[in-house]
Amino acid sequence: RQQAAALGLRLANLGVQFSEVYASEATRTHDTAAICCKELAGDHEIRVIDTRFNEQGYAEMGICEIAMGAWTGKDKKDCATAEVNAARESDAWEWKPPGLSHDEQLEGESYRDVEERFLAFLEDQVLSTPALSTEADPKGKEPVVAIFSHHAAIRCALRPIVEASPRMLSPKLNLKNTSITEISYDAKTKGRKGGWSLVRVNDHAHLEGLGC
Repeated sequence: RQQAAALGLRLANLGVQFSEVYASEATRTHDTAAICCKELAGDHEIRVIDTRFNEQGYAEMGICEIAMGAWTGKDKKDCATAEVNAARESDAWEWKPPGLSHDEQLEGESYRDVEERFLAFLEDQVLSTPALSTEADPKGKEPVVAIFSHHAAIRCALRPIVEASPRMLSPKLNLKNTSITEISYDAKTKGRKGGWSLVRVNDHAHLEGLGC
């Protein structure tokens, strides 16, 4: 909560205003968004994004954290045996935790699964929102959309944007709580320079001195 308030104060001092605010269905992301937005001028409706599943029960759109299957709620040290770690290292992008979660009976996800559903959210929800239409703002001010998501989910979403190796980005990028990762979208430029691009990642200057 201290971190979320510090984030909000930092954005307020920068004069940031959000056109849209999204949060996953997890309570912690909605709370983080609410605390952050409380520090900003104006009213911000927080749109909770429920994960969308297909007929086979696989998540096909959403920004929630990676599903851990039968590992859900357990200590990872008890699950990640030497055999499991070896299998994971052999194909970190496609590997997924075994079994079903106890409460929701959901299968575990691979990094690839999370990447695909997060990108589907960006394409289906974010890019289609009226706030992103430059015609909607007579001043031509570029809209800023906030997405309050999760550690692994954000890492997975970044991989295709920066065209990184799955073995580099997902396991190696350590994001701090409430850190800012910023991407931009250029619809006018064609080719490799158009579309999504990375502006900054893991910017957590507002946490300095907090001691948390």
